[in-house]
Amino acid sequence: MKTALLPAFCLALLTCSCDGEKERYEDVVKLRALGVLSDKAVVEPSTAATSQSISLTFYAAHPHGEVITAEAYQDSSRSSAGVPATLIIDPNSAATEAHASLDIYHVKATLSIPPAEALKFQGINKNATVPYAVKLTSRANGTQIIVGNIVVFAPGSPQLATLAFMPTVKITAPTKAAAVTGNQDLSASATTTGDESLRLGWFTSDGEIKNRNAAVTTWDPKKTTGEVTLIATVRGAKTGAFALDVVDFTAN
Repeated sequence: MKTALLPAFCLALLTCSCDGEKERYEDVVKLRALGVLSDKAVVEPSTAATSQSISLTFYAAHPHGEVITAEAYQDSSRSSAGVPATLIIDPNSAATEAHASLDIYHVKATLSIPPAEALKFQGINKNATVPYAVKLTSRANGTQIIVGNIVVFAPGSPQLATLAFMPTVKITAPTKAAAVTGNQDLSASATTTGDESLRLGWFTSDGEIKNRNAAVTTWDPKKTTGEVTLIATVRGAKTGAFALDVVDFTAN
């Protein structure tokens, strides 16, 4: 089913480019964190009998030709958010998907979940969070820190069922390989069968997106011609569960 779309949480603030103009966060002119795909949206704590872990895939977009490396990162400012757990990056899983005018890098990691006695269960639903962070480094354009939390519920909690579903997102306009003249309407459909709202975000290699958090908005070419890559991401507002879709089109 479709769910309400909320504003996307930005992984970084707007920065200023060297020519004095504001750099829009959705513009992939350098390394940009996109999000984290997990194999489970929520999880139970580990026990002596069952060790729980999560498989994570970290995604980032960057201009063609950059070399990206990844390492686990300890964010001391987030220590109050939950109990840190061991994050193990698999360097052999690192891969780059080539698109028309940018690349998408992704790398897998495994996050171990602590036992219940090591977690801080809070709130009406008695859930805890296990924070994680990865530092991605580009030899050409510095670093990006991707942070997030895995939500942990006690065994038997109803949320283990109602929040267990992963979202999907599909760019419905423009279509792949479309030829576009002038301003282009953008639209994306985000769905989940889980009990949470979704947060949408757009990224682009060129041009300007009028509202990067809206499911329906407009792309302005700003004198752009040639191939353009467009990315839509979606996150669960409660779990952070993630999905993305990519479309390449041509601006005339």
